[in-house]
Amino acid sequence: MRLRTYLTALIIAPLLVCAGFGGLELVQRIDEAHAADRTAELVQDAAALERVQADLQGELLSASAYAAVTTPALHRAAGLRGVAPAELGLTTSSIARQRRQTDAALDAASARPGVRSRLRALPATLRRARADIDAAVRLPAGYDALVAAGTSLGLGARRLMSDAVANASARALSQALRDSALVGEATQAGTGELALLAADRFPGLGARETRAAARTAWLRSWAAFETASDAVLARTGTRTAALWRRAMARPGTARLQAQFAAFAGDATHPLALAGVLAMYRAHIARTTDLGRVETATVRSAVRAATALRSSAYLMATLVAALVLLVVGMSVGIGIFVRRAIARPLQSLSRTAEHVGRGELVDVRADGPREIRTVADGLSAAVASLRRIEAQAAAVAAGDLDATIVRTPLPGALGAVMHSSVATIVDAIHERDLARSDLQYQATHDGLTGLPNRTQAMLAIRRALQRARRVGALTALIYVDLDHFKAVNDSHGHGVGDAVLRASSERMVAVIRDADSVFRLGGDEFVILVEDATPDFAFVALAERLVEAISLPVAIDGRTARIGASLGISVCQDASVDAEKLLSQADAAAYSAKAAGRGRVGIFDEALRHSLDRRALLERELEHALADEHFELHYQPVVEMSTSRPIGFEALIRWHHPVHGLLSPDEFIPVAEKSMLINRIGRWTLHEATAQLARWDAEGAHPHPLTMAVNVSGRHLASRDLVFDVRAALDASGIDPSRLVVEITETVLVDDPIALDNMHTLRAMGVCMAIDDFGTGYTSIGQLPKLPVDMLKIDRSFTGSDESAHHQLVRLIVEAAHAFGLTVVAEGIEGQAQAFALHGLNVDTGQGFFFARPQPAGRARELATLDTLPPGAAAEIVA
Repeated sequence: MRLRTYLTALIIAPLLVCAGFGGLELVQRIDEAHAADRTAELVQDAAALERVQADLQGELLSASAYAAVTTPALHRAAGLRGVAPAELGLTTSSIARQRRQTDAALDAASARPGVRSRLRALPATLRRARADIDAAVRLPAGYDALVAAGTSLGLGARRLMSDAVANASARALSQALRDSALVGEATQAGTGELALLAADRFPGLGARETRAAARTAWLRSWAAFETASDAVLARTGTRTAALWRRAMARPGTARLQAQFAAFAGDATHPLALAGVLAMYRAHIARTTDLGRVETATVRSAVRAATALRSSAYLMATLVAALVLLVVGMSVGIGIFVRRAIARPLQSLSRTAEHVGRGELVDVRADGPREIRTVADGLSAAVASLRRIEAQAAAVAAGDLDATIVRTPLPGALGAVMHSSVATIVDAIHERDLARSDLQYQATHDGLTGLPNRTQAMLAIRRALQRARRVGALTALIYVDLDHFKAVNDSHGHGVGDAVLRASSERMVAVIRDADSVFRLGGDEFVILVEDATPDFAFVALAERLVEAISLPVAIDGRTARIGASLGISVCQDASVDAEKLLSQADAAAYSAKAAGRGRVGIFDEALRHSLDRRALLERELEHALADEHFELHYQPVVEMSTSRPIGFEALIRWHHPVHGLLSPDEFIPVAEKSMLINRIGRWTLHEATAQLARWDAEGAHPHPLTMAVNVSGRHLASRDLVFDVRAALDASGIDPSRLVVEITETVLVDDPIALDNMHTLRAMGVCMAIDDFGTGYTSIGQLPKLPVDMLKIDRSFTGSDESAHHQLVRLIVEAAHAFGLTVVAEGIEGQAQAFALHGLNVDTGQGFFFARPQPAGRARELATLDTLPPGAAAEIVA
């Protein structure tokens, strides 16, 4: 989220809260003003109704009195003989004036919307009542109509006042309304007192009730006024109560009240004509005075409502002004913050983005002090980065000792960065050293310090290129140490490593300074001899090397002795490539080792012919694999105690298109010199397990048979072996425990991959066997350390008549059984030999005595036999 958004939210959030609260307050104040307006209207409506009621009561009283003195029947009934209307202040003009006053009050009230509906029927009622009164014959009906109209107006006024009180919110307004209501109620209660008293004392005037009913009505009116008057005095405000008390204290009003009290207490209290005149005038005066008090309270209530409305509008105006002020200030602050803070920060942010992209632009410092501080820091960082850039350029150019690289940078950040650059420079030095070390390790043997095979091939190629230019001789001396594995197995790896180092040092000491020694791997070395003359004594040099290597090596009080077989290959004018020259020297060394070890072999035409034949044989093997010219023969493995066949060993044969069927000895050694042996081993694993699965499907044997397959040393040390075995088992569905992987004892080496493969296969359930046991250097004491399950004793021991060999076989069998291993005797060719081996507790055996290796079809017939007597295979063939 951008800074502008943060600042906007920071300003708008409180602004919205303030506006919300201000809006609520504004609405409340406006509502309060509207309520005050409504209250004032209600009060004025009630006052208008009360004015109409008061004038109507006055008209009723005047009309009743006038009718009483002008109508003969009523005149006699009221006992007013000899009384002229003028004596009571009653004339037709006064009656008309009173009616006009009532009509004026009615018109004024009808002009107010709040009471217009209440007065809609009143003008018609007044016209009918006045007509009845003027006719004199329907005086009671007119009187009743006016009384009912006055009562309705009073009820309406009181209802409006009640609504006004309920609508009031301010305390002062509520008090003024209560005062007005109480005064209005009291005034209304007193307007009909004299008329009801006249009806009581002068039967026939105005009302049609009985005398008792008339008195009851008057008493109620008198009591209502007295109660309302007391309520005014007790419950209204000080000013209203004082006005009421002053009006009631006027002499005429006081006498009127006393007379009303006397009449209330005594129904027979005399009423003289003069008294009636005085009471009439006093009643008119009291009504007028109380009307003024009511008018005063109404005005007071209206003023209170107006003041409340003004106050509410004022507060609403203030709230609105305050909200606008806050909004304006917030906007102003936002603009100020944007200009004073946001813009500098945004500018600083853009600068930082440029710097982050590697653009070392100038940093502008403005805004508040804190922002300027950050800008100064960024500017210092940019300056340091520019220095770093210059230092990096120097480092990239390889000028690690330049002044700029070693110059410290200013400031704490500069110091840190300079320290980082120094660290980088040191790291580069260390990396170069490590690279040199890795390069050395990649090109040199870690044990002897000699250049390795990769360097040897590179050096040979370069030497041949130089020889081609100058026409010189180039020679290779291939060194294969004799008996090294025996020393390594008998004395341990430490002694073996020491022997290798001593041998390499001796070779370096013997050769010329211009010559080079390389370790190819294991116990094999090669010596490159350059710029040799035709008469150079290659053989003499090789013999000195054999003599030096054959000297005993003393290590920690022990002596180890090895030998060496050497092969020499010489090239004139670089007539062959490096690989060919090395192969020739290897062939010469192999020839020397085959001739009896400790010798020097020279690559000549015979060896060249042998190499050419081997190359041809390799090509033919390639075609044989592609055209499926290989076949497996199967020799049974027999249980010595029962002669029951328990398995077979798969032995490969080659159907050569020229030489016919070839045994393994004629082509396997050549295959082992290349990767062809791995492909042949893979094919053998798949074919042997597939054949066993086919026999299982045919039900050729009553019990599960095992299948033994020979694996070469090269294949054993290959990372593909485990995959090849698993693929063969998966394809055939054979249980791993029925597969026996045979490894010749002479190929058991301390290769970690080979040992890992043996452990992995054994963990899979595959049976591991040592073939030709006794011909190598594996001691019986080493057997518990090897991941094997079976020993196959070589035929050179099982077929010998010498007692020493007989005892050795017994020792091997007993040791193997002690270590939980199964023993297989190979090369059994006679019955006596079989009985002897059975007597030595040999578990199983195989040989021509039981059967020669057979093709799959004949082997299947052997598998169906419960026992395999001598000559069984011959009988089957026959």
